[in-house]
Amino acid sequence: MEWDKIWAINKKVIDPIAPRFTALETSPVPVNLKGVQSETSLNVQLHPKNPDVGTKAIWVSKRLLIDQLDAKALKVGENATFINYGNVMIDNINRTPDGTVTSIDATPNLENKDFKKTIKLTWLAETPQSPTVETYCVYFDHIISKPLLGKDEDFKQYIGHQTRWEVPMLGESALSKVKVGDIIELQRRGFFRVDVAAGPPSPHTSRATPLILFHVPDGRTKEKPKAAQPPQVKATATVATPPIATNSANLNDEIVKQGDLVRSLKSAKADKAKVDVAVKGLLDLKAKYKAETGQDWKPGAVPAPVSKPASGND
Repeated sequence: MEWDKIWAINKKVIDPIAPRFTALETSPVPVNLKGVQSETSLNVQLHPKNPDVGTKAIWVSKRLLIDQLDAKALKVGENATFINYGNVMIDNINRTPDGTVTSIDATPNLENKDFKKTIKLTWLAETPQSPTVETYCVYFDHIISKPLLGKDEDFKQYIGHQTRWEVPMLGESALSKVKVGDIIELQRRGFFRVDVAAGPPSPHTSRATPLILFHVPDGRTKEKPKAAQPPQVKATATVATPPIATNSANLNDEIVKQGDLVRSLKSAKADKAKVDVAVKGLLDLKAKYKAETGQDWKPGAVPAPVSKPASGND
């Protein structure tokens, strides 16, 4: 049985009981709400289908925060659904020359209850009433990068790649109450187990203990929407186009490393643009390998380069 099918059992067990929370990237985009003058508190269910899980308080202020990836998907003149709040009409999107969204101007459109074709967003209010919790989402990959090894393949070719990532996040205030061992869901990001609970500032360092969450595989990695992908991961390898190798052995090493990088980025749900660059680099290397050896690249032994025909002057 494939691991994805085994992991899918996790979802069947924990999905009906896992409370839902929100966490954003560490560089969110502000959404300025027109007409909102005061801060208000809403009491919402921790689980949309299971009221027994309990409730939490969320705050709404004149300035909300959303992820950059979500901000880029918005369109002026269209509604966006802010989960647990309602529809908001997008009035203006402010961007830098490279397309990065710096801020958004919008108007609450709560009377509109048509949520069928709207973009669904997770968000946090920027208010001292609801301070964010320093959060790290930890993701893991397979120790051996290839699912099935051939009879004559050496497993050492498929180890040594990066298998752990820490993704810094801004968690909602309610996350300060979760305890070690709790299984929770970060909306649109997946399930997590609390490894270290958030704590008050230390008397020695004056720094609060951050919340550390371990990702729980649920068999739906490939199906997650782009907006659910974690932001740029901490200490990840560069995605620059790999250097040109001069022979087949070097090319083989570069292909293996680049393949590991592609798998690592996909497992970490890195930004699609980064994954595309890494995949292109991998395809370029394989094309160079074939030009060098006359054969398609395959894991394992490196064939000797095809000898060049002798010059007519020899």
